[in-house]
Amino acid sequence: MSNSESAASWDRRTFCCTALGLSLFGVDTILPITHATVFPTSRIPSSDDPTPLPSGGKEISRLPVAAQCVASAPLETHPLLLVATGDTLRCFDCQTPQQPKELWNIRTPGPPPHRDDPPQGRGLNLIHHIAWQTDFSSDRPRGFYFATAQTDQVVVWYWPPRLPLGPQLARPAPGAEPARANYNLLTPPDTVRRSVRAVCFLPPDDRYVCGASEDRMVHVWDLRDPNRKIVYSLAGHENAVYSLSTPNRPARDNKQLMLASGGADGHIMLWDIAPGKLIRSLEVPPRHNSVAVITSLAFWQDKLISASQDQTVIYVWDPSKGECVRQLEFPDSKLLEKIRGQDPPPPRKVLYERTGCGSMHVYGTYLICGEHRIRYLENAVIPGRRPEVESLPSSILVWNLENGELVGVLPGHRGSIRSLTAIPNPNPQQNPLLVSCGGGEIRLWELTLPR
Repeated sequence: MSNSESAASWDRRTFCCTALGLSLFGVDTILPITHATVFPTSRIPSSDDPTPLPSGGKEISRLPVAAQCVASAPLETHPLLLVATGDTLRCFDCQTPQQPKELWNIRTPGPPPHRDDPPQGRGLNLIHHIAWQTDFSSDRPRGFYFATAQTDQVVVWYWPPRLPLGPQLARPAPGAEPARANYNLLTPPDTVRRSVRAVCFLPPDDRYVCGASEDRMVHVWDLRDPNRKIVYSLAGHENAVYSLSTPNRPARDNKQLMLASGGADGHIMLWDIAPGKLIRSLEVPPRHNSVAVITSLAFWQDKLISASQDQTVIYVWDPSKGECVRQLEFPDSKLLEKIRGQDPPPPRKVLYERTGCGSMHVYGTYLICGEHRIRYLENAVIPGRRPEVESLPSSILVWNLENGELVGVLPGHRGSIRSLTAIPNPNPQQNPLLVSCGGGEIRLWELTLPR
Protein backbone atom coordinates (compact mmCIF):
# COMPACT_ATOMS: atom_id res chain seq x y z
CA MET A 1 0.00 0.00 0.00
CA SER A 2 1.32 3.40 -0.90
CA ASN A 3 1.70 6.19 1.61
CA SER A 4 -1.21 8.15 0.16
CA GLU A 5 -3.45 5.08 0.22
CA SER A 6 -2.43 4.39 3.78
CA ALA A 7 -3.37 7.91 4.84
CA ALA A 8 -6.62 7.69 2.88
CA SER A 9 -7.58 4.47 4.62
CA TRP A 10 -7.11 6.11 7.99
CA ASP A 11 -9.05 4.44 10.79
CA ARG A 12 -10.64 6.73 13.34
CA ARG A 13 -9.74 4.32 16.08
CA THR A 14 -6.09 4.75 15.13
CA PHE A 15 -6.43 8.50 15.21
CA CYS A 16 -8.24 8.64 18.56
CA CYS A 17 -5.56 8.32 21.19
CA THR A 18 -6.91 5.21 22.92
CA ALA A 19 -5.58 2.75 25.45
CA LEU A 20 -6.65 -0.14 27.63
CA GLY A 21 -6.36 -1.37 31.19
CA LEU A 22 -7.68 -4.36 33.08
CA SER A 23 -7.93 -6.13 36.36
CA LEU A 24 -5.37 -6.64 39.02
CA PHE A 25 -7.03 -9.98 39.64
CA GLY A 26 -5.13 -12.83 38.08
CA VAL A 27 -1.81 -10.95 38.07
CA ASP A 28 0.23 -13.42 40.03
CA THR A 29 3.53 -13.71 38.21
CA ILE A 30 5.82 -11.00 36.91
CA LEU A 31 8.11 -12.20 34.20
CA PRO A 32 11.76 -11.17 34.07
CA ILE A 33 12.54 -7.73 32.73
CA THR A 34 13.50 -7.61 29.07
CA HIS A 35 16.17 -5.08 28.23
CA ALA A 36 16.40 -3.21 24.97
CA THR A 37 18.35 -5.11 22.36
CA VAL A 38 21.13 -3.25 20.62
CA PHE A 39 19.92 -2.72 17.06
CA PRO A 40 21.48 -0.84 14.16
CA THR A 41 19.97 2.62 14.03
CA SER A 42 18.86 4.39 10.89
CA ARG A 43 21.19 6.87 9.27
CA ILE A 44 21.48 9.86 11.60
CA PRO A 45 22.09 13.25 9.95
CA SER A 46 25.23 14.77 11.41
CA SER A 47 26.65 18.28 11.43
CA ASP A 48 29.26 17.18 8.86
CA ASP A 49 26.56 16.15 6.39
CA PRO A 50 26.15 18.88 3.74
CA THR A 51 22.58 17.76 3.02
CA PRO A 52 20.15 20.02 4.91
CA LEU A 53 17.33 18.58 6.97
CA PRO A 54 14.13 18.10 4.91
CA SER A 55 11.16 20.38 5.50
CA GLY A 56 8.00 18.76 6.84
CA GLY A 57 5.58 21.44 5.74
CA LYS A 58 4.72 25.06 6.41
CA GLU A 59 3.04 27.03 9.16
CA ILE A 60 -0.47 28.24 8.43
CA SER A 61 -1.49 30.13 11.56
CA ARG A 62 -1.03 30.32 15.30
CA LEU A 63 -3.19 30.99 18.33
CA PRO A 64 -1.89 32.73 21.47
CA VAL A 65 -3.27 30.00 23.72
CA ALA A 66 -1.28 28.22 26.44
CA ALA A 67 -2.67 24.68 26.17
CA GLN A 68 -1.85 21.42 27.93
CA CYS A 69 -3.16 19.16 25.17
CA VAL A 70 -5.03 19.18 21.87
CA ALA A 71 -7.20 16.57 20.14
CA SER A 72 -9.16 16.69 16.92
CA ALA A 73 -12.76 15.49 16.77
CA PRO A 74 -13.37 12.24 14.85
CA LEU A 75 -15.44 13.89 12.13
CA GLU A 76 -14.36 13.00 8.61
CA THR A 77 -16.19 15.91 7.00
CA HIS A 78 -15.35 18.82 9.27
CA PRO A 79 -12.11 19.68 11.10
CA LEU A 80 -12.90 20.43 14.74
CA LEU A 81 -10.26 20.84 17.42
CA LEU A 82 -10.53 20.43 21.19
CA VAL A 83 -8.05 22.43 23.27
CA ALA A 84 -7.45 22.06 27.01
CA THR A 85 -6.33 25.23 28.77
CA GLY A 86 -6.10 24.82 32.52
CA ASP A 87 -9.44 23.34 33.59
CA THR A 88 -11.31 24.69 30.54
CA LEU A 89 -12.22 22.91 27.30
CA ARG A 90 -12.35 25.01 24.14
CA CYS A 91 -13.61 23.96 20.73
CA PHE A 92 -12.30 25.50 17.49
CA ASP A 93 -13.59 25.18 13.96
CA CYS A 94 -10.58 24.72 11.65
CA GLN A 95 -12.49 24.69 8.37
CA THR A 96 -10.48 27.82 7.59
CA PRO A 97 -7.12 26.98 9.18
CA GLN A 98 -5.79 30.49 8.58
CA GLN A 99 -8.39 31.81 11.04
CA PRO A 100 -9.67 29.12 13.42
CA LYS A 101 -12.98 30.12 14.99
CA GLU A 102 -13.79 29.36 18.61
CA LEU A 103 -17.23 27.75 18.89
CA TRP A 104 -17.54 27.31 22.64
CA ASN A 105 -15.65 26.91 25.89
CA ILE A 106 -16.70 25.24 29.11
CA ARG A 107 -15.11 24.81 32.51
CA THR A 108 -14.74 21.21 33.67
CA PRO A 109 -16.24 20.02 36.96
CA GLY A 110 -13.81 19.79 39.82
CA PRO A 111 -13.01 16.81 42.08
CA PRO A 112 -14.34 16.51 45.65
CA PRO A 113 -12.79 18.85 48.26
CA HIS A 114 -9.39 17.91 49.59
CA ARG A 115 -7.27 19.12 52.45
CA ASP A 116 -4.64 20.29 49.95
CA ASP A 117 -7.09 22.78 48.44
CA PRO A 118 -6.44 26.50 49.12
CA PRO A 119 -8.64 28.22 51.72
CA GLN A 120 -10.55 30.06 49.00
CA GLY A 121 -11.42 28.49 45.69
CA ARG A 122 -10.71 25.05 44.37
CA GLY A 123 -7.30 23.59 43.70
CA LEU A 124 -5.65 22.84 40.39
CA ASN A 125 -7.74 20.71 38.06
CA LEU A 126 -5.61 20.61 34.93
CA ILE A 127 -6.66 18.56 31.91
CA HIS A 128 -3.69 16.36 30.98
CA HIS A 129 -5.14 14.21 28.20
CA ILE A 130 -8.17 13.84 25.93
CA ALA A 131 -9.27 10.48 24.48
CA TRP A 132 -12.16 9.66 22.18
CA GLN A 133 -14.44 6.66 22.15
CA THR A 134 -13.29 3.72 20.04
CA ASP A 135 -16.56 2.26 18.75
CA PHE A 136 -17.71 3.97 15.57
CA SER A 137 -19.34 0.90 14.03
CA SER A 138 -22.92 2.13 14.34
CA ASP A 139 -24.30 4.10 11.39
CA ARG A 140 -27.20 5.56 13.34
CA PRO A 141 -26.97 9.27 14.16
CA ARG A 142 -25.58 9.72 17.62
CA GLY A 143 -23.24 11.91 19.51
CA PHE A 144 -19.64 11.31 20.45
CA TYR A 145 -18.13 10.44 23.80
CA PHE A 146 -14.72 11.52 24.98
CA ALA A 147 -12.92 11.56 28.31
CA THR A 148 -10.50 13.96 29.98
CA ALA A 149 -7.77 12.99 32.45
CA GLN A 150 -7.67 15.45 35.35
CA THR A 151 -6.77 15.79 39.01
CA ASP A 152 -8.15 12.88 41.08
CA GLN A 153 -10.71 12.06 38.40
CA VAL A 154 -11.66 11.23 34.83
CA VAL A 155 -14.57 13.17 33.32
CA VAL A 156 -16.63 11.51 30.58
CA TRP A 157 -18.26 13.93 28.14
CA TYR A 158 -21.10 13.63 25.65
CA TRP A 159 -21.04 15.67 22.47
CA PRO A 160 -24.49 15.93 20.83
CA PRO A 161 -24.74 14.75 17.23
CA ARG A 162 -25.03 16.98 14.21
CA LEU A 163 -28.65 16.44 13.12
CA PRO A 164 -31.07 18.28 10.80
CA LEU A 165 -33.97 19.66 12.85
CA GLY A 166 -36.44 19.69 9.98
CA PRO A 167 -36.82 20.49 6.29
CA GLN A 168 -37.47 24.17 6.99
CA LEU A 169 -34.57 24.59 9.43
CA ALA A 170 -30.93 24.92 8.50
CA ARG A 171 -28.58 22.15 9.55
CA PRO A 172 -26.65 23.26 12.64
CA ALA A 173 -22.93 23.78 12.31
CA PRO A 174 -21.00 20.69 13.49
CA GLY A 175 -19.68 21.19 16.98
CA ALA A 176 -21.78 24.29 17.60
CA GLU A 177 -23.52 22.74 20.60
CA PRO A 178 -21.17 22.41 23.59
CA ALA A 179 -20.25 19.08 25.07
CA ARG A 180 -21.64 18.26 28.49
CA ALA A 181 -20.09 16.33 31.35
CA ASN A 182 -21.86 13.03 31.97
CA TYR A 183 -19.82 11.30 34.65
CA ASN A 184 -17.11 12.08 37.17
CA LEU A 185 -15.01 8.96 37.71
CA LEU A 186 -13.03 9.39 40.93
CA THR A 187 -9.73 7.79 41.85
CA PRO A 188 -9.21 6.38 45.36
CA PRO A 189 -8.73 9.13 47.97
CA ASP A 190 -5.14 9.81 48.96
CA THR A 191 -3.29 12.04 51.39
CA VAL A 192 -2.30 14.31 48.48
CA ARG A 193 -3.82 15.20 45.15
CA ARG A 194 -2.93 12.73 42.35
CA SER A 195 -3.40 13.56 38.69
CA VAL A 196 -4.65 11.10 36.10
CA ARG A 197 -2.16 11.55 33.25
CA ALA A 198 -3.71 9.38 30.51
CA VAL A 199 -7.20 8.10 29.79
CA CYS A 200 -8.92 5.77 27.32
CA PHE A 201 -12.07 3.88 26.48
CA LEU A 202 -11.87 0.09 26.47
CA PRO A 203 -12.79 -1.49 23.13
CA PRO A 204 -14.81 -2.97 21.65
CA ASP A 205 -17.94 -1.43 23.19
CA ASP A 206 -16.50 1.47 25.26
CA ARG A 207 -18.10 0.10 28.40
CA TYR A 208 -14.97 0.59 30.48
CA VAL A 209 -12.91 3.74 30.95
CA CYS A 210 -9.28 3.45 32.05
CA GLY A 211 -7.02 6.04 33.61
CA ALA A 212 -3.27 5.99 34.27
CA SER A 213 -2.60 7.75 37.53
CA GLU A 214 0.31 9.20 39.43
CA ASP A 215 -0.52 6.72 42.21
CA ARG A 216 1.25 4.00 40.12
CA MET A 217 -2.03 2.35 39.13
CA VAL A 218 -4.24 2.04 36.06
CA HIS A 219 -7.82 2.38 37.31
CA VAL A 220 -10.79 0.97 35.43
CA TRP A 221 -14.40 2.15 35.75
CA ASP A 222 -17.56 0.47 34.45
CA LEU A 223 -19.88 3.00 32.83
CA ARG A 224 -22.82 0.63 33.24
CA ASP A 225 -22.39 0.63 37.00
CA PRO A 226 -24.89 3.15 38.43
CA ASN A 227 -22.34 4.17 41.08
CA ARG A 228 -19.46 4.61 38.57
CA LYS A 229 -17.03 3.07 41.03
CA ILE A 230 -13.66 1.52 40.27
CA VAL A 231 -14.20 -2.13 39.41
CA TYR A 232 -10.52 -3.11 39.29
CA SER A 233 -7.00 -1.76 38.93
CA LEU A 234 -3.82 -2.83 37.21
CA ALA A 235 -0.67 -2.67 39.32
CA GLY A 236 3.00 -3.21 38.55
CA HIS A 237 4.69 0.13 38.07
CA GLU A 238 7.04 1.46 40.71
CA ASN A 239 6.36 5.11 39.91
CA ALA A 240 3.73 7.33 38.30
CA VAL A 241 2.10 6.03 35.09
CA TYR A 242 2.12 8.59 32.29
CA SER A 243 1.11 6.78 29.09
CA LEU A 244 -1.10 4.01 27.74
CA SER A 245 -1.64 2.41 24.36
CA THR A 246 -3.19 -0.66 22.80
CA PRO A 247 -3.16 -2.21 19.32
CA ASN A 248 -5.90 -1.04 17.01
CA ARG A 249 -6.85 -4.61 16.24
CA PRO A 250 -6.51 -7.93 18.13
CA ALA A 251 -3.78 -10.42 17.37
CA ARG A 252 -4.27 -12.80 14.45
CA ASP A 253 -5.52 -15.56 16.70
CA ASN A 254 -8.04 -13.12 18.24
CA LYS A 255 -7.14 -14.46 21.65
CA GLN A 256 -4.88 -11.72 22.93
CA LEU A 257 -5.48 -8.01 23.20
CA MET A 258 -2.43 -6.24 24.51
CA LEU A 259 -2.15 -3.18 26.71
CA ALA A 260 1.06 -1.19 27.09
CA SER A 261 1.61 1.20 29.99
CA GLY A 262 4.68 3.34 30.63
CA GLY A 263 5.76 5.65 33.40
CA ALA A 264 8.50 7.32 35.38
CA ASP A 265 10.11 4.03 36.39
CA GLY A 266 11.62 3.47 32.93
CA HIS A 267 9.54 0.35 32.27
CA ILE A 268 6.87 -0.57 29.74
CA MET A 269 4.40 -3.11 31.06
CA LEU A 270 2.77 -5.36 28.45
CA TRP A 271 -0.48 -6.90 29.64
CA ASP A 272 -2.79 -9.54 28.22
CA ILE A 273 -6.21 -7.99 28.69
CA ALA A 274 -8.41 -11.11 28.66
CA PRO A 275 -6.87 -12.86 31.71
CA GLY A 276 -5.42 -9.66 33.14
CA LYS A 277 -1.90 -11.09 33.30
CA LEU A 278 1.43 -9.44 32.75
CA ILE A 279 3.14 -10.71 29.61
CA ARG A 280 6.50 -9.03 30.10
CA SER A 281 8.20 -5.85 31.20
CA LEU A 282 10.49 -3.90 28.87
CA GLU A 283 13.14 -1.61 30.28
CA VAL A 284 14.16 1.46 28.34
CA PRO A 285 17.93 1.88 28.81
CA PRO A 286 18.73 4.80 31.14
CA ARG A 287 20.74 7.76 29.90
CA HIS A 288 22.43 10.65 31.69
CA ASN A 289 22.57 8.39 34.75
CA SER A 290 18.82 8.68 35.22
CA VAL A 291 15.82 6.42 34.64
CA ALA A 292 13.81 7.12 31.49
CA VAL A 293 10.48 8.89 31.97
CA ILE A 294 8.22 7.27 29.37
CA THR A 295 5.64 9.86 28.40
CA SER A 296 4.42 8.54 25.03
CA LEU A 297 3.40 5.12 23.73
CA ALA A 298 1.78 4.19 20.44
CA PHE A 299 1.12 1.00 18.50
CA TRP A 300 1.76 0.91 14.77
CA GLN A 301 0.79 -2.27 12.96
CA ASP A 302 2.29 -5.02 15.15
CA LYS A 303 5.01 -2.80 16.65
CA LEU A 304 5.08 -0.68 19.80
CA ILE A 305 6.75 2.75 19.82
CA SER A 306 7.98 4.33 23.05
CA ALA A 307 9.40 7.79 23.69
CA SER A 308 10.79 9.55 26.75
CA GLN A 309 10.89 13.23 27.54
CA ASP A 310 14.55 13.02 28.58
CA GLN A 311 16.00 10.89 25.74
CA THR A 312 16.72 11.64 22.09
CA VAL A 313 16.07 8.03 21.06
CA ILE A 314 12.69 6.57 20.16
CA TYR A 315 12.45 2.79 20.47
CA VAL A 316 10.41 0.55 18.19
CA TRP A 317 9.61 -2.79 19.84
CA ASP A 318 8.31 -6.15 18.77
CA PRO A 319 5.92 -6.77 21.67
CA SER A 320 5.43 -10.45 20.82
CA LYS A 321 9.13 -11.09 21.42
CA GLY A 322 9.94 -8.26 23.81
CA GLU A 323 12.78 -7.04 21.60
CA CYS A 324 13.78 -3.65 20.27
CA VAL A 325 13.84 -3.84 16.49
CA ARG A 326 14.72 -0.24 15.62
CA GLN A 327 15.94 2.98 17.18
CA LEU A 328 15.03 6.39 15.79
CA GLU A 329 17.58 8.98 16.88
CA PHE A 330 17.18 12.73 16.77
CA PRO A 331 19.37 14.63 14.27
CA ASP A 332 22.53 16.31 15.45
CA SER A 333 21.72 19.30 17.66
CA LYS A 334 23.86 21.59 15.50
CA LEU A 335 21.77 20.75 12.44
CA LEU A 336 18.56 21.53 14.28
CA GLU A 337 20.06 24.76 15.60
CA LYS A 338 20.68 25.92 12.03
CA ILE A 339 16.97 25.84 11.21
CA ARG A 340 15.43 26.90 14.51
CA GLY A 341 18.09 29.44 15.56
CA GLN A 342 20.21 29.69 18.66
CA ASP A 343 18.75 29.38 22.13
CA PRO A 344 18.21 32.59 24.10
CA PRO A 345 21.03 33.46 26.49
CA PRO A 346 20.48 32.00 29.97
CA PRO A 347 19.69 34.49 32.74
CA ARG A 348 21.77 32.50 35.23
CA LYS A 349 24.24 29.65 35.38
CA VAL A 350 23.09 26.56 33.46
CA LEU A 351 23.45 23.37 35.47
CA TYR A 352 22.46 20.95 32.69
CA GLU A 353 20.09 20.51 29.74
CA ARG A 354 17.76 17.73 28.65
CA THR A 355 16.22 16.96 25.26
CA GLY A 356 13.65 14.32 24.45
CA CYS A 357 10.20 13.68 23.01
CA GLY A 358 7.38 15.64 24.61
CA SER A 359 4.60 14.16 22.51
CA MET A 360 4.18 11.88 19.51
CA HIS A 361 1.44 10.96 17.07
CA VAL A 362 1.17 8.19 14.47
CA TYR A 363 -0.40 9.21 11.17
CA GLY A 364 -0.52 6.49 8.52
CA THR A 365 3.04 5.25 8.11
CA TYR A 366 4.58 8.34 9.72
CA LEU A 367 5.62 9.12 13.27
CA ILE A 368 5.35 12.77 14.29
CA CYS A 369 7.35 13.77 17.36
CA GLY A 370 7.48 17.06 19.25
CA GLU A 371 10.72 17.96 20.99
CA HIS A 372 10.88 18.50 24.74
CA ARG A 373 13.85 20.78 25.48
CA ILE A 374 14.54 22.27 28.90
CA ARG A 375 17.53 23.55 30.82
CA TYR A 376 18.02 23.71 34.55
CA LEU A 377 19.25 27.00 36.00
CA GLU A 378 20.82 27.78 39.32
CA ASN A 379 18.26 28.82 41.91
CA ALA A 380 18.14 32.63 41.95
CA VAL A 381 17.11 32.85 45.61
CA ILE A 382 19.15 30.14 47.31
CA PRO A 383 21.98 28.66 45.20
CA GLY A 384 22.25 24.92 45.67
CA ARG A 385 18.54 24.43 46.22
CA ARG A 386 16.11 23.01 43.65
CA PRO A 387 17.09 24.40 40.22
CA GLU A 388 14.73 26.45 38.10
CA VAL A 389 13.47 25.03 34.80
CA GLU A 390 13.41 26.97 31.54
CA SER A 391 11.76 25.71 28.36
CA LEU A 392 13.76 26.04 25.13
CA PRO A 393 12.75 26.43 21.45
CA SER A 394 11.71 23.08 20.00
CA SER A 395 10.98 21.48 16.63
CA ILE A 396 8.66 18.83 15.21
CA LEU A 397 10.32 15.76 13.66
CA VAL A 398 8.68 13.36 11.21
CA TRP A 399 9.94 9.83 10.51
CA ASN A 400 8.86 7.23 7.97
CA LEU A 401 8.18 4.16 10.08
CA GLU A 402 8.62 1.78 7.15
CA ASN A 403 12.32 2.57 6.69
CA GLY A 404 13.17 4.65 9.77
CA GLU A 405 14.26 7.71 7.75
CA LEU A 406 13.73 11.28 8.91
CA VAL A 407 11.50 12.88 6.27
CA GLY A 408 10.64 16.27 7.72
CA VAL A 409 11.39 18.94 10.34
CA LEU A 410 9.12 21.80 11.41
CA PRO A 411 10.90 24.41 13.57
CA GLY A 412 9.38 27.43 15.26
CA HIS A 413 7.94 26.66 18.69
CA ARG A 414 9.28 28.93 21.42
CA GLY A 415 9.13 26.19 24.04
CA SER A 416 8.76 22.45 24.54
CA ILE A 417 5.95 20.84 22.56
CA ARG A 418 3.34 19.38 24.88
CA SER A 419 0.85 17.80 22.49
CA LEU A 420 0.31 16.96 18.80
CA THR A 421 -2.64 15.90 16.68
CA ALA A 422 -3.21 15.51 12.95
CA ILE A 423 -6.47 16.30 11.19
CA PRO A 424 -6.91 14.18 8.04
CA ASN A 425 -8.12 15.96 4.94
CA PRO A 426 -11.36 14.57 3.47
CA ASN A 427 -9.66 14.84 0.09
CA PRO A 428 -6.81 12.27 0.08
CA GLN A 429 -5.01 14.31 -2.58
CA GLN A 430 -4.57 17.24 -0.21
CA ASN A 431 -2.17 17.51 2.70
CA PRO A 432 -3.37 16.90 6.27
CA LEU A 433 -3.41 19.55 8.96
CA LEU A 434 -1.09 19.25 11.95
CA VAL A 435 -1.81 21.02 15.25
CA SER A 436 0.82 21.42 17.97
CA CYS A 437 0.89 23.25 21.28
CA GLY A 438 3.83 24.44 23.34
CA GLY A 439 5.63 27.58 24.38
CA GLY A 440 2.37 29.33 25.23
CA GLU A 441 0.86 29.01 21.75
CA ILE A 442 -0.92 26.68 19.33
CA ARG A 443 0.39 26.34 15.78
CA LEU A 444 -1.38 24.96 12.74
CA TRP A 445 0.73 23.45 9.96
CA GLU A 446 0.17 22.08 6.50
CA LEU A 447 1.94 18.75 6.78
CA THR A 448 3.84 17.81 3.62
CA LEU A 449 4.55 14.08 3.49
CA PRO A 450 6.31 12.14 0.70
CA ARG A 451 3.84 10.38 -1.57
